[in-house]
Amino acid sequence: MKKQFAGTVISKMKAVGIALIAAGALTMSVGAEQEYIPGTNMDDAVQVPLGEKIYGATADGLTYWYCFETEEAGNYVVSAVNKTQNSEDLTLSLHDDLGTDLADMGAKSKNGWIGSMTSELGEGQTYYIKINTYDNRSDALDYVFVVEKEDSETAGNTLQADTGSYAEEGEVPGINMDDAIVFPVNEKLTGKTANGNMFWYLFETGGEEESEYAISVINKTAGGTEVEIYLTDENGNQIQSFDAYGNGEAATIKPVLSPGSIYYVCLRTYDNRSDELEYSLTIKGEEGSGSFSGGSQPASQGTQTGEAEETDAASEEEDIFD
Repeated sequence: MKKQFAGTVISKMKAVGIALIAAGALTMSVGAEQEYIPGTNMDDAVQVPLGEKIYGATADGLTYWYCFETEEAGNYVVSAVNKTQNSEDLTLSLHDDLGTDLADMGAKSKNGWIGSMTSELGEGQTYYIKINTYDNRSDALDYVFVVEKEDSETAGNTLQADTGSYAEEGEVPGINMDDAIVFPVNEKLTGKTANGNMFWYLFETGGEEESEYAISVINKTAGGTEVEIYLTDENGNQIQSFDAYGNGEAATIKPVLSPGSIYYVCLRTYDNRSDELEYSLTIKGEEGSGSFSGGSQPASQGTQTGEAEETDAASEEEDIFD
């Protein structure tokens, strides 16, 4: 039986499906219990609540409009994930009621990363979010976004993956941050890269103070290309990256992480190649406390050791996000 993960995930919304309606002219966006049908112009924009995941899909090269109302003045953050890999980029922009462009961003398809834009907004005002594909191309892209006040209680973790259990041996991880599966700390699991996708796990740290964790990967495909590994925080900010080569030696980083926090580990082949590489992943450290129900995590199996050449996050960011 799978052990259930309650997590520190504040928002427990679940995508119940994304469907095209009106003969393919519009998409249906899904929140926790309500469907949000976006308009194709500002007058027909659908209002969405703050702090709730909104799911949708592009179609026929159309532009979609949502709106939200601010409760008080301050910085507001719009975060989004393009859930369709190897597609055109998803573009989002923020506007006032006169159409003034306040901020814009791209949610890129090849990595499944969270993209975000922040703008200082007034109290009790209505603002508009425009969503479309790059250059208004006709690609059907699945997406999820959320709007939050920057200093709100849920800021930064509402867009975490909704998940109900620990990953099990052989389970395929999600290909974007919204679909990441929970990795049990002090356990080893194996997996495979495929189709040039990026594969996402998340884990929660424990303790009451910052502590060192060991993240180890063994590339089990002899003579294969590198497995690239990225560690990010809950907002998708890259912390470290490293490579596991085809010589079978464990590659390990030992980051110092904050207690009671969510982190993500992403694996892919070098340069998103389509090679199928088998790997093992181990995360060692203090287990999250109070966030997992159904008892303790699976029994620890130990880990390999070794050192990887750490790559400065800033120098890698351009390659990953392009």
